[in-house]
Amino acid sequence: MQNDIYTDPLIITFDNCNGILLTVWNTKVDLPLEEYKDLLYSYIDSINYYKPITMIVDAKNANFAIPVETQDWINEIMTPIYRKYEIEKMAIIMSHDFIAQLSIEQTINDLHLPSIDVKYFDNRDHATVWIHKDLKKKQIA
Repeated sequence: MQNDIYTDPLIITFDNCNGILLTVWNTKVDLPLEEYKDLLYSYIDSINYYKPITMIVDAKNANFAIPVETQDWINEIMTPIYRKYEIEKMAIIMSHDFIAQLSIEQTINDLHLPSIDVKYFDNRDHATVWIHKDLKKKQIA
């Protein structure tokens, strides 16, 4: 069973059977920073609600370059959340926008969470195959 939450420009889907949270980011280059932060809070709410085991972050159409100061802020709030739910794997589908992709990679690299296996992909099919490989079957409460 899947549960979907739609918020333009963020789509959040959760696969109950496998514990996979899929987020699809469709951000514009000129997205106001406060709107980006609101999207991030929706992302956080979905993690707190669903408690995923693994995540697919589809940033293919994420065109917003995350400012360095915001990357630091993201790390401060996301690191404890990822630790709390013991996320095992995170597949990231790379942005078509070079600068946005660099900012995403920098943000992820600065999380310093060696317990999460993170890989980057150029399409969702490859990301999905990888995320299902060796997926631990945990019962979702």
